[in-house]
Amino acid sequence: MVPDPHPTINRPPPAYTTMHSNESARIPLYQNPYGRPRKSGNSCLRCICCCYCFLFILIIILAGLALYFYTILKPQVPSYKVKSVHVKSFEPLPDMRLKSEFVVNVEANNPNAHISLIYGKESNVTLWYRDQELSQGKLPSFRQGTNNISIMHVDMNGKSKLDSGIQETLKQDQKNRMVPMVVQVQAPITIVVGEYKLREFVVYVNCSLTLDSLSADKNPEIITSTYTIHATL
Repeated sequence: MVPDPHPTINRPPPAYTTMHSNESARIPLYQNPYGRPRKSGNSCLRCICCCYCFLFILIIILAGLALYFYTILKPQVPSYKVKSVHVKSFEPLPDMRLKSEFVVNVEANNPNAHISLIYGKESNVTLWYRDQELSQGKLPSFRQGTNNISIMHVDMNGKSKLDSGIQETLKQDQKNRMVPMVVQVQAPITIVVGEYKLREFVVYVNCSLTLDSLSADKNPEIITSTYTIHATL
């Protein structure tokens, strides 16, 4: 066999290749398949941090106001008392109804040194004999100052139908000089500090009285009295 004068030699590929400028233009550039880096996670985190900071500051402000209100102002619940009852009219009508007119004098005591009270117009006062409503009225609308005791004159009138059983019970109670009555008060009151109105709440007063008589044009004696007071915002 005659040897090949130009034998084929297997050479390893070059470590690098020199490219001309016109060849490099045809090579596609690498692109990030995910596009630009997303910043939504950082934005959400920043928003959550801002919300927590705002909430923290708000809690501090509210706590400071509450501390000021209870340590400096020292709020106290006002008290109420029925001082007297005047019977203007208490007489039966031909249609089996009872006409009644009363003047109830209520003492309101505001013991607060820095808080005044505004009594709203939408109040209601009801006078009951046992389970029978006799008359209704309203508290006067006014502003009660600090460390103040005021007497509120409440005009009450009504016409109620009493069955024969209630009428007989009423006669017996008057004979025994032990007439049970209930005065119920519902009044909207606004808290005022200085000249700033804070908020309104509704106070409920339930006063159970025992009078010695319901004779017309007289001031019956209040033998016993008990009170319950609560308020709602």
